[in-house]
Amino acid sequence: EDGAYVEEEHGEEADIEGNGGVKEREPAFLGVQVALQVESLLQLPFEAAMRRCSALRRHVEKAHREEREEGEEGKITEREIRQDWRTDACRELRVVLQHVLLEDVA
Repeated sequence: EDGAYVEEEHGEEADIEGNGGVKEREPAFLGVQVALQVESLLQLPFEAAMRRCSALRRHVEKAHREEREEGEEGKITEREIRQDWRTDACRELRVVLQHVLLEDVA
């Protein structure tokens, strides 16, 4: 059914966190698909993931551009992504990857 959400243990809809603690509801199938894609990417070496995932490439390129043009900081940098890139990556990196992939779908 379109727009169906996963029911959690307490009867709440499944959320993907981000945006400074604000939660966004995502259809269950999309959330599962993105989670699987994140896991699949993290199984690869960073360079291979960059080649395979255009959304990740665009995210890193945009961060580089903004850093050069505006001196903007606060976004996760390529260096930080590379440093944390592994199968047991930290939650912060996983959330960033989820948002990058969801933006690509939207």
